[in-house]
Amino acid sequence: MPDEAHHCKNHHQRSPPLSRLPSTGPYRTPASTMTKIALWATVASLSVFATASPFHFDQPGRLEKRLGGKLFDNIPASQNLTWHPCPQYEGVQCAKLLLPRDWKDPAGKKLAIALVKQPATVPEESPDWAGPLFFNPGGPGGEAAVQMLWGQGESMQGIVGSNYTVIGIDPRAVGFSEPEANCMQTPVQFLQRFFRMRQGMRSIVNGGSEAAEETYSIFSGYNSHCVEKYGTDGVFKYVGTAAVARDHMAVNDLIWEAVGKKPRGLQYWGFSYGTILGQYIATLFPDRVDRLILDGVADSDAWQTTHENELSWIADTDKALESFSTYCAASSKCTMNPAGKESAASIRKRVNRILEHVKKAPIVPTSTQVPVNFQRFATFIFSSLYDPLFMFPYVSKLFTDIETTILVGKPFVAFEQFISIITGWYEDDVPLSCSIDDTTFPDYGFGGSEAFQWIKCGDRTKFETMTPASFKGISDRMQRVSEVGTIQIQNAGRCAGFDDPKQFQAVETIPKLGAKTKNPILFIGNTADPVTPLRNAFSMSKKFPGSGVLEQQSTGHCTSSSPSACTALIIADYFATGKLPKFGTKCKVDELPFENDARYDIFQEVADEAEMKPFVGKEKRRTKNEGDSVIEAAVELGEKKRKAFVRKMLLGKGAFGIAPGI
Repeated sequence: MPDEAHHCKNHHQRSPPLSRLPSTGPYRTPASTMTKIALWATVASLSVFATASPFHFDQPGRLEKRLGGKLFDNIPASQNLTWHPCPQYEGVQCAKLLLPRDWKDPAGKKLAIALVKQPATVPEESPDWAGPLFFNPGGPGGEAAVQMLWGQGESMQGIVGSNYTVIGIDPRAVGFSEPEANCMQTPVQFLQRFFRMRQGMRSIVNGGSEAAEETYSIFSGYNSHCVEKYGTDGVFKYVGTAAVARDHMAVNDLIWEAVGKKPRGLQYWGFSYGTILGQYIATLFPDRVDRLILDGVADSDAWQTTHENELSWIADTDKALESFSTYCAASSKCTMNPAGKESAASIRKRVNRILEHVKKAPIVPTSTQVPVNFQRFATFIFSSLYDPLFMFPYVSKLFTDIETTILVGKPFVAFEQFISIITGWYEDDVPLSCSIDDTTFPDYGFGGSEAFQWIKCGDRTKFETMTPASFKGISDRMQRVSEVGTIQIQNAGRCAGFDDPKQFQAVETIPKLGAKTKNPILFIGNTADPVTPLRNAFSMSKKFPGSGVLEQQSTGHCTSSSPSACTALIIADYFATGKLPKFGTKCKVDELPFENDARYDIFQEVADEAEMKPFVGKEKRRTKNEGDSVIEAAVELGEKKRKAFVRKMLLGKGAFGIAPGI
């Protein structure tokens, strides 16, 4: 790509190094206060597409190793589960395990699957060892391995007990695991194409049929590259959720056998899409279920369709958006309510006025002259609903800036820097790779791939032909549910052109999910989750007789978006005893949006890491003698997950914008 390389010479490092970013955020307090902040937040699926990789043009074939990441380069793949120290990451271990590409042909071709382990604080041979606990962060496309490197497993141990070994597996086509999920010829081409494709989309809300047909054409055209590169019998047939479920059980058994013990049931904590994976595990292996928590529950029936999936996601999006006005009205720290006298109804009216304005005319900051249309604007608002404790103050500041400029006829100069960085709204037509300094490129690489559509589209048991007309029908139905939620049309379009089950269906699917499990499953949902509505927890629970449901009374995606002592203690008790909460149990949270000024230091803390090195050495790691409480561990879990999200967004400079899955 010589033309791109030449163009980059003139634009390299056009954005400032992160270590020199000025202070930002609506409020500022000393960074040291972050150590005990209640940040039990999960934004794992948010980051699926908000990533980019600054490697050289002559490095093809890197995508299967996390778009340039070198962490697993020297970890040998083997059919025996052999653990190695993870380079530069203390306290965790890495492995690459060769598993059957097709579980129906176990002696056939193999795929290398990446794993990271947080060891228990007791020997695995000890009678006190509680066994392996697996987790999946969502997506599909969320990289469990990287989150383990950043302390996820350690924080989970603080809740469930340090006598558990926590295991993060990158599912097939995700992160460091094979196969390569790149329909373009090189990783750079993938990054460039995906960036331009997403940045150019218009909203169906104000673009109507024309925008719907454009979006359909963009995705069907892009997906044609998959067939061109991989043929009609492509590797995407081997990355379905059923295969990943079997991978988890295989790893579970190998871990038990390695210490000379008979394999026991699987223990698992899945978030968002991870609840789909959990339902597959429970359906395939009902007699092998030990402890299963499914947190932020997705509808597995809709998941297996072409036209219903994303529509099912947005049932509570507007409920989550309305909660912004409620929380803002309750706090004078909300910039839309500085006197503390605004009602929720008045704030909601002002928010609607802003949304209506952006539908009619994009925001064009004078500093960049780069228009932000309703699609991009709504994507930021939608994504903010995942994590209201952290993001609502930024949303409030954005709304206030618009009210005091555009709505009164004044020029809008620039977005809040944090918003500009994570959304990529500061970008113009400079090639993606030019705006990133490859000297800051980390060992763990930078994710983003086509794993989402390969997994989602392959899992379908109901293949409906997608046409521009049917796509418009989906968009119309979405619009009637939630205008902000219509940004999910991006994900609905990911199966465009993948209409033939003979070519694109996974080699193993499960027509009917559900089973009576040996031990009960615990489903958990938030009252106002923007992408996995609470009703899913109840409807999916009915598929698994004997299971239970816990409601956390909060806004956000998954329960860890808000700290709750009640929720944390129920989770701890469930893992210890298998006991479910009583029917109808609801947990309140211990913090509401706008209450804790100090959490906004996350952005600067992460920016100050300059080269984005691991948190090891920068944050005190737990030791078995510290005895942190379950509640403190729950707080720490959210803090690390949120920091992981911000680090990825800052390093990628919002190259793909935010286009969340589940």
